Amino acid sequence: MNVRRHGGEPRFEACAAAQVHPVAHAAAPCSGERLLSVRDVLALVRLSRSTWYELVRTGQAPRPLRVGARAVRWRASDLQAWLDRLPR
Repeated sequence: MNVRRHGGEPRFEACAAAQVHPVAHAAAPCSGERLLSVRDVLALVRLSRSTWYELVRTGQAPRPLRVGARAVRWRASDLQAWLDRLPR
C-alpha cells in the first residue's frame, strides 16, 4: 500500500484486491493468502474467544492483521505454522 499526499491529507492506494470489502475466507490483499475470521480460528483451535485473545495478547499465538476499523483476520499460513509448533 502506498501513501500519497493529496491536498494535505494522506491518501492510501492499494492494489485492486485490497479495495474489495474484507470477508471471512477472503484472500489477503495482493498476496492470494487466505484470511480467517476469529470465528474460523476458534473453530480450528477449539478455544474460547477470551482464551484465544489472551494467547494473542501475550504473544503465544499469531497476531492478527487489521482489515478494517473493527475487523481483524489471521493469515491461514500463520495459524497453521502455530498449530504445527504445538506439542502433540
